[in-house]
Amino acid sequence: MAEVGPHLLLDMQETSFKYVIYTHLSDAGKQMAAGRRSGACGLMALTETSDGLLVFGQRSQYVGAFPGYFHCVPAGVVDAPDLLHIVQKELDEEAGVDWSGVCRCDFFALLDTGAEQGHKYEFVLHLRLGLSASEVFRRYQSATDKKEHEAFLFLWNGSQTARGEVPNDLPVVDVADFLSGDYLITDVARRSLQLFQESAGCRT
Repeated sequence: MAEVGPHLLLDMQETSFKYVIYTHLSDAGKQMAAGRRSGACGLMALTETSDGLLVFGQRSQYVGAFPGYFHCVPAGVVDAPDLLHIVQKELDEEAGVDWSGVCRCDFFALLDTGAEQGHKYEFVLHLRLGLSASEVFRRYQSATDKKEHEAFLFLWNGSQTARGEVPNDLPVVDVADFLSGDYLITDVARRSLQLFQESAGCRT
């Protein structure tokens, strides 16, 4: 029998999206004991372009939760057993990037979203694209799910990488400035980005 490496076994059952919203995001739901909540899981990715920029999106006013907040792209709720299929679908819908544009996909972390989202679990992936930030931005502008985000923002880690030439109309900000407090960012996205920065020296 082949040796099985480190793995995570998920015991899943169906629930309704309304129940997820109530038990994890409403004031009443946040007062519930953890065992009475839906136990929902989220899935998001720290998506890195070929020129070393991270892709974040500002959630639009049409979404039901955290309008105006910046969050990882892609992101969604785990609503099927195949996590890879979920991230493929969300990447295509939110950014207009199909899976052929992904060079590498790694599991990065499993986080607790904290009180902000009723301590929902969040799977965090790291995607490396074969596309530049300019190409991703162009594809986003023709993405099918344009109501999800009202703007894209590309993050540059000035302390660790040399910034290449980018078009003047490409929205780029330094990671340190992004985390300074001037931007509305979901708590789990902020913490995942901080962890990503701290672990930069360990990644290959």
